[in-house]
Amino acid sequence: MDTRENRGFYILLILLTAAAGAGVLLLYVLQMTGSGTEQNRFTPPEVSRRVVRGSIYDAGGRLLALEVPVYDASVWTPSITDEQLLARVASNYLDMDEEQILSRISQREGFIYLQRGISYETAQRLREDISRSGLQGLSLEKHYGRLYPYHEMAAQTIGYVDIDNYGTAGIEYYYEDQLAPLAQPGKESTYGNDLVLTLQVPFQTMLDGALRNILEDHQADGVSGVIMDGSTGDILAVGSYPSFDPNDPGSSSHEQRIHRAVGSMYEPGSVFKVFSLAALLEILGSSHEPFYCRGVHQHALEGGSSITIRCTRDHGVVETGDIIKYSCNNAIAHLALQADDREFYEKLLEFGFSRRTGAGLPGESPGLLLPPESWSARSKPTIAFGQESGMTALQAAAAATALTNNGVMLQPHIIREITAPDGTQVYQREVTEGAQVLSSENASLLKAFMETAAAPGGTGFRMHTPGLALGAKTGTAQLPDPETGGYSAERYLASSIALMPGKDTTYIIYIAADYPKAGSIYGSYVVVPYIKEIVDRAVREGYVTIEQQR
Repeated sequence: MDTRENRGFYILLILLTAAAGAGVLLLYVLQMTGSGTEQNRFTPPEVSRRVVRGSIYDAGGRLLALEVPVYDASVWTPSITDEQLLARVASNYLDMDEEQILSRISQREGFIYLQRGISYETAQRLREDISRSGLQGLSLEKHYGRLYPYHEMAAQTIGYVDIDNYGTAGIEYYYEDQLAPLAQPGKESTYGNDLVLTLQVPFQTMLDGALRNILEDHQADGVSGVIMDGSTGDILAVGSYPSFDPNDPGSSSHEQRIHRAVGSMYEPGSVFKVFSLAALLEILGSSHEPFYCRGVHQHALEGGSSITIRCTRDHGVVETGDIIKYSCNNAIAHLALQADDREFYEKLLEFGFSRRTGAGLPGESPGLLLPPESWSARSKPTIAFGQESGMTALQAAAAATALTNNGVMLQPHIIREITAPDGTQVYQREVTEGAQVLSSENASLLKAFMETAAAPGGTGFRMHTPGLALGAKTGTAQLPDPETGGYSAERYLASSIALMPGKDTTYIIYIAADYPKAGSIYGSYVVVPYIKEIVDRAVREGYVTIEQQR
């Protein structure tokens, strides 16, 4: 069909549409530029030219992160008169050698960054050398960055900022709105709030030393740990190794930046017996017939099947408290089989398993505890001694607050206080109690059982300290093999939880080592001696005094 007759009509329609659009655009421009009435004039508000990032402190007022001036080194190639001199002088101060600098400035003409985020001290020395040598074309531009005085201490928790001073990981990222708010109108500078953490440098130093020594002595893939105040839920120390220096995050690996204590979930192994026994005491009562452990035992399951469970040795007659002392798999399995599936599951959930603690740390894993509908006939007894479930180090410490607080769970905290630039208190943490998951009698009973485990004859005897009422539970868990879908014959998680009596509280200590490859695989060897180092130092530094000793 010939459409040439309609061509004139289409052209006219296009011209009219374009004219209408131009008219609308002209009216909009006139309104926005203020042409016409004074009432329609729009003036953008002036906002702060600089946002000063708030500082981060530990609970004792020690600076963990603060804003400092930093410098960017750049070149303007048309101004360079001697490339060799520039490369020789700059290489003394930058993380680049002469050849790298020459290669960089030969890539293109114009403005080129050589290195960003140079410290004030280094920049001053470079500036002096530039002046002394008469060097042309090299400049230093001041801006602001972050300094972490304690370097790798609690690095995964505190996090770090990027080259433009924006929080990229950890608390620096999670609390970005508090630390670096939007620029405010009408002020030359906008100041962020300061954060006071519940961390305490002395406890973090104790924990870091233990984690570092375990990593080196036992060649573990990674180690994580928590120290918590059992009367408040305050996280006094939390760490993961290998670690990194947040002053130079670019030189770290992914493995170093993983916050294992918060985000890595593992099958807990025998440490879980503390919580499964606590649940069973609530469900079944505290009085039970002794169990005779022969080392290997066949347990009858519903439907006529059975399961064979092994202990590390023949424990003989095992009373209820001996389950913790000897870490007897068969005795706890026997007890678990007497409980209703749903009751057992729901009581374990009350300890916080299979949900995030809400402590205020980013990247937290909820762990894993499947409901009874997903269990096999063997699930209940194996869950009781730490298989078929997953928890984090932070969850383990949080669950233990039910033992240290008369059966009542406590909400863990990492932020103690938030303070505005004018000193106004924006936030103050309050001790927050959760559900009563244990009777106070059963909580006391569990602590007494754990004390026998830390005494001679118990699995945690290597942390025994004469006169000090320590409680312990060790754990050794086979880790899953991703290739076979079963348990690995080589990979283990060695762990231990401890209760240490202090002046006004009981400290909860939990440490786990992922795949130790030197020495032993057992928590009683890999972890317990290093918790003993923490205990000894706590005694020396006065956190545990003679009044708490028996």
